[in-house]
Amino acid sequence: MKFTNTIALLASASSAIAAPLEARHNPAKPFELDISFSNSPLNGPIQASNGSFWIGKKASTSCPSNVSPCPPGTNTSFTSSGDGKLFLNAEVPGGQQVYVRPDGLLTYTIPHSAAMPAGSQISGFEISPLNQVGKFYDYWLCSEDATDKAYRIWLEYRDENGAVKQNGFTGKNACTMVSLLAKDVKEGFAAWEYN
Repeated sequence: MKFTNTIALLASASSAIAAPLEARHNPAKPFELDISFSNSPLNGPIQASNGSFWIGKKASTSCPSNVSPCPPGTNTSFTSSGDGKLFLNAEVPGGQQVYVRPDGLLTYTIPHSAAMPAGSQISGFEISPLNQVGKFYDYWLCSEDATDKAYRIWLEYRDENGAVKQNGFTGKNACTMVSLLAKDVKEGFAAWEYN
């Protein structure tokens, strides 16, 4: 499977997100990912919950009873390897890597395991000078329940036959294209582990 950008961003839209120099992401610091370019009232940072990333759900974290003090575990933040790889800002030994499943779902490895499905995409999450993460990916926020209160992040991609796929859209739900923007957060781990 090959992930590609199928919709070009307009120059005016790019300039609209230009951050002042002092607000640009420092790659040495942890950051949260805010959604941008949404044509809906949805906003805020995405949260890791039950193996994928959401707007409208709380972060799903845990910490063993023998760890003290535990990191807060209330929000989701990330770290970058500098080579296009993205990780959850978790203290668990071995860490937790962000990846794209072969079906296009943005997800992360479970604690104590680096296992992921064959054909998963682990790179391409570079942070641009305008704080945009993975600017060559087309991210979609798709509703996952009847109340349209929980939205999950999917990516558009081309399958082995070159057909454009976006598996978050079922024909019965709402989807909107978004960009993900890095925003620095407080130093230190955000959680022990994300579930």
